[in-house]
Amino acid sequence: MIKIQTTVIMILSIILIGVYHVNSSLSTDVLKVSFLDIGQGDSILIEAPNGVQLLVDAGPDGEVVRQLGKVMKFYDHSIDLMLETHEDSDHISGFVDVLDRYEVGEKLVYGTSTKDTETVEVLENSLLENDVPIRQVAQGDKIILDSKNNIYVEVISPFKGQKGSPNDLSVVLKVVYAETELLLTGDISETIERGLIASYGNQLESDVLKIGHHGSRTSTSDEFLKVVNPKYAVIQVGKENKYGHPDPDVLERIKGKNIEILRNDEEGTVVLTSDGKEFSRLK
Repeated sequence: MIKIQTTVIMILSIILIGVYHVNSSLSTDVLKVSFLDIGQGDSILIEAPNGVQLLVDAGPDGEVVRQLGKVMKFYDHSIDLMLETHEDSDHISGFVDVLDRYEVGEKLVYGTSTKDTETVEVLENSLLENDVPIRQVAQGDKIILDSKNNIYVEVISPFKGQKGSPNDLSVVLKVVYAETELLLTGDISETIERGLIASYGNQLESDVLKIGHHGSRTSTSDEFLKVVNPKYAVIQVGKENKYGHPDPDVLERIKGKNIEILRNDEEGTVVLTSDGKEFSRLK
């Protein structure tokens, strides 16, 4: 009897310790950003200290689900918010697989669909089948992720009525947590970078910059890097991709500013965390 009671006490102790650690991990004031290794495309999971998650883009295929499983808790079967920066297939195709695997609370959209493709149609049908609410966002809007810690995502581009290619109409987001900031640039070109500099100036300064268009030569001007002045530059790019991304000149420009480069094709999924004072790399 004594041995049985001792065993029961030990089991209960282990369970309580586990619960304590789970609660502790949920209560820490850390913002986690995972740049998922999904091949040639973009997909970024932002997780606030309160547990709210925003998935920005979902890559070209179902690989996103496998990578999400590596950075999310095994029992987590929901994602609060999803947002596409634009409708290129390497940014949105994986959302269909995400909707099949996870319960998605809401999709954030900028404007109306600009593409009539099978990929867009399949995604729209999947959203209807899963009864996912749609919320419109616009330039200047702030998407609150954690009101207690004042963590929000600001939509800074495109402006109302702005014209351009689908890449240049990418939704540009700034993630803000206290003294730390992260800039997500979709596939914008140098033309839009110049417009952002003219509109925002030094407000663009951020600790982390997601390099535009997978490191294409059409993006990441020297002037833009100087204004943003990041500590980390993250390049979402697939191994040995047919486009030659990232461009050697872009890499030289980044290196010339002594910015640490983090690439999915070399390092797999890149995870950065912020305590509100600085971003650090989670290895």
